[in-house]
Amino acid sequence: MPRNHTGQNSRLNFRSPKNRFVWLRGSPGTGKTAISMSVASTLDNQGTLAASFFWDKNQQGTGLDSIERFPSTLARQLAEFNAEYKCLLIRQLREPASFSRFRGSAAEKDMKAWIINPMAGLRDALSSGNDRPVIVLDGLDECGDPEVLESLMRLVLLLDELPSTFAILVSCRPEPQVISAWDQAKSHLLIAHEDMDLIAEDENFHTIHCMVVDGLQRCIMDSPWKPTEKDLDGFASACRGLPIIASTRIRDVHFQTQSGSTLESEFDYYLNLTDAPRDLNSEYLRIMRRAYLRQHREMNSRIAEKYREVVGMMIAARRGLSVCDISQLLGTFTEHEVHSTLKPISSIVSLPSKNNKAIKFYHATVKEFITGIPLGKEEDKVFFISDKKGYSFGLRLLQLVNGAIQRNEWGLRDIKREKQEKRKKLPNYVDYAFMYLFRHLDPSLLFSQESNELQREFEQFWTQSLVSFLTLACVVLVKKSGEIIPRNWSKNHKSTSVICAANSLFRHKTLWDVYRNILPFTPMSSPVCEFYAHLSPVRVFSVSGEFARGGFIPLSEDACRARKVMEAELIKLPKVDGNYEAEFLNDNVRNGIVTCAALSRDGHHIALGFGSGIIEIANFDNQCTISRFQSNLSCPPVWIEFIHGGNIHIATEDTRGNVTILGNGTPSVQLGPLPCSRYTPVTAVLDNGPFIIRVP
Repeated sequence: MPRNHTGQNSRLNFRSPKNRFVWLRGSPGTGKTAISMSVASTLDNQGTLAASFFWDKNQQGTGLDSIERFPSTLARQLAEFNAEYKCLLIRQLREPASFSRFRGSAAEKDMKAWIINPMAGLRDALSSGNDRPVIVLDGLDECGDPEVLESLMRLVLLLDELPSTFAILVSCRPEPQVISAWDQAKSHLLIAHEDMDLIAEDENFHTIHCMVVDGLQRCIMDSPWKPTEKDLDGFASACRGLPIIASTRIRDVHFQTQSGSTLESEFDYYLNLTDAPRDLNSEYLRIMRRAYLRQHREMNSRIAEKYREVVGMMIAARRGLSVCDISQLLGTFTEHEVHSTLKPISSIVSLPSKNNKAIKFYHATVKEFITGIPLGKEEDKVFFISDKKGYSFGLRLLQLVNGAIQRNEWGLRDIKREKQEKRKKLPNYVDYAFMYLFRHLDPSLLFSQESNELQREFEQFWTQSLVSFLTLACVVLVKKSGEIIPRNWSKNHKSTSVICAANSLFRHKTLWDVYRNILPFTPMSSPVCEFYAHLSPVRVFSVSGEFARGGFIPLSEDACRARKVMEAELIKLPKVDGNYEAEFLNDNVRNGIVTCAALSRDGHHIALGFGSGIIEIANFDNQCTISRFQSNLSCPPVWIEFIHGGNIHIATEDTRGNVTILGNGTPSVQLGPLPCSRYTPVTAVLDNGPFIIRVP
């Protein structure tokens, strides 16, 4: 490894105007990230670090495992680096229409609009002197799958359009997508490169020796036994020229000495290893064996179960989880058991002292090792996990979600808006279960011809819990959950058709909106109706046609004729917004207008009052008009209430305050006018009809 990463004699020479791109390549664990961080730190101190981005697929959910935030992060850092560019960027952002002239993917358009285009205005202003600004990009191969890496390389090559004074350090493995991109660009680009696999052994040894001395300084100070220079050289040499092995072993020495071992015995262990590891994967296998096998031939079955559950959850997790989160999501181990399972491998797993802090692998290579092809002997196979997507945890996450919704934990089923706004922040493990539930459900089990427990739990979910789930996932948590249904699922299954339809209807809606405004207007053809229509407390009907799941309100022939006349007359009237009183003065219009309505308590009858003074009572079940009353022609009814009892009776009031009781087979009873006020009154009729209450 070069000792002076940014010096004039360093192989990573950014001073030469020929070196637009410098590629630091090498195998996993050769120290590329350590060099990139050192370079970035030195450049930052010199004031020439223009921007940097360090990808890390162990930081899922933070934006460091994708290219989504790359253009915006680069633009922000460049704005902090150069005030003139910042002004040009702000001007660009204020003209969103200009974005349409850029071609390419969304990320490429962002790069051109936010970085390349504003920087073009500084081409003459930026000098190409010794203080050359540098952009450091590390770990490109950790941005996602091969297709994403291919897209990222296109973004990186766009940086060649920056003013010539800029240099770009790219640090990553020699993946096919990277090599292909460089090869295509070589026709017009000169790409300097440094191969970490070919660095002289003495340079690596010096770096690792410094890491060992610095990293074990505290242990050496606390130990009565002190290692000699020869011991330190031997420890450094045993790291096989890989800085990642050195950092791992340093952490292991700290753990072992804190657990009762002595510094002398640790040096003796590492200096006298039998079958000493020669590469990174064999080093990881040694760590696993020392942590869980020790003197035993096979791993204890109980410990093996814990390991596969806990480490399996870490492997499959879509974002950082704490010891507490994993304990709750698994539901089978306490926090202490989770912590004690991971502690023996704390040299490769970052294990915070607080159980509510996220745990992670120190290096992406650990995850690659555990999910890779099994190595070693038969008893070593227990260390390897093939369930990368975490399908084995799907049932438990589904049970957690169903249980939380059914028990209304954290107010998950509260309908009122104010309750949703005041709902406490959900625990991280609940948040995770809701956001990534579908990513952990095994389609092969879910859609299997043979009945299984996952299917039965899932049926409860999509027939009983789906509304609360979708409104919580899309409103309360306000997360970018992406696709609700993974692409590899069968869209022909009844459950997925309901979920897809519900997602399109309920997305970003509160429970209040769903129950009051969405479900009542859902078409009968929607698969949602069969399972969720009954949840709505509202039934919607139309006097002119079928509306949602409601039926027609049957009108008499006279009422239908009056409505047709009204509709014809309305066309003739001049279009004046809000001039409803003028329209009401026209008899032909007023006669077809429903001025008030009432629904019987049992939901079987409806009373409609028209501007003509006519009141009709219709039966929903038989779809017919059963009663028709005529009140004062010049004073239309303003309210109607059903009087409950054996026969159908109604109480109504006209615009002059006259109250009348009407019923089938009984004469109308005129009660006279009620007291009036300047406020709209609220009126209620006692069930059996002897009292009418009117309150302003």
